[in-house]
Amino acid sequence: MNLFQIKENNATPISPSDIEKSERSIEELIERNPNIILGDKLLIIGRQVKTDSGKILDLLAVDKEGRLVVIELKKGYAPREIVAQILDYSSWLRSLPERRIEDIARNYFQKKNTKNISLSDEFMKFYNIEACPEIGKEVVNILFAKEFSEEVINPAKYLYEFDLSIYCIRFDTFKSKQCEYIITDNIVGDFDEYYSEASEARSDKYDNRNIVKQLVSYLQENYSHACSELRFEKLFDFKLYQSRDGEWTCAYIDWAYDDGAKFCIEVGTQSSTEEELRLYSCFQSRNVSEVLNKKVHSEESIKLFSEFEDDSENNKPSFGKYQKVDSVDFESLKKFADQEVATLLKVIETL
Repeated sequence: MNLFQIKENNATPISPSDIEKSERSIEELIERNPNIILGDKLLIIGRQVKTDSGKILDLLAVDKEGRLVVIELKKGYAPREIVAQILDYSSWLRSLPERRIEDIARNYFQKKNTKNISLSDEFMKFYNIEACPEIGKEVVNILFAKEFSEEVINPAKYLYEFDLSIYCIRFDTFKSKQCEYIITDNIVGDFDEYYSEASEARSDKYDNRNIVKQLVSYLQENYSHACSELRFEKLFDFKLYQSRDGEWTCAYIDWAYDDGAKFCIEVGTQSSTEEELRLYSCFQSRNVSEVLNKKVHSEESIKLFSEFEDDSENNKPSFGKYQKVDSVDFESLKKFADQEVATLLKVIETL
């Protein structure tokens, strides 16, 4: 790969940079200039992210469609195992609930002293849009290295042909008297297809997400004080959650019980099939707690749960209430939430 400077019809070669860049310096370069990767804006939400298996992911970003972008960097040759490595990261991310992704972003934003530590707020500001899409429903894998062997290119191409979002980008650096240059070459994957795959259409599940986002703000404004007045430690304010398949979308809030077990209430929507849509509310413990389970099943609490289904098992209490509807708008969801939150807070007062 050669680079020339053209001036007055004369081509002057730019010498390859003889400065050996560390992976850390390349990582910092991409972190500050992620447009090098896609040629477009890219919101970085994590650096040196530790997976549940203890492995370290170089850079994590979110594109303007809400897709997670995993970036694995190598300063020299990309080893054969890099394909398996990035797929391991990708499968881990696909298994994470959106709230875990929000935690990764929050930690990164705090380290960077970003004004907005909420992923959705930072996303809307960064991409200058009014609504945040579902984050992490898809994962894009990008390998960025100075050289790729056929042992990496061939399996990457095979996976790409079977619709896995994997891209290999080769780079090189050059140096003139005035400055340094970086040149990139996309050798696996087509970024024109990458952008054409993005759909502007918004599904009913996405619309439900926006309605529930309004509900989060409403509940926070009207019930935050009551939630803080309970004898249990409130772990955070109302938050938005949506499952990866879009089936469950809710506003939720957590407390810590006397034995340290975390419990929550949720109010939201469930799209179990294309034909069926339900409003739902629930109380559940996130941990096994024999004490909490016994207290929730007391006569006083059970009376309040008279319209709820008891899905508790193995000392992990869970109660849910479901109401089938034809469609959802903010006013109907707000009316349902007012009734349900009042009931669930009464339950918590009995614990």
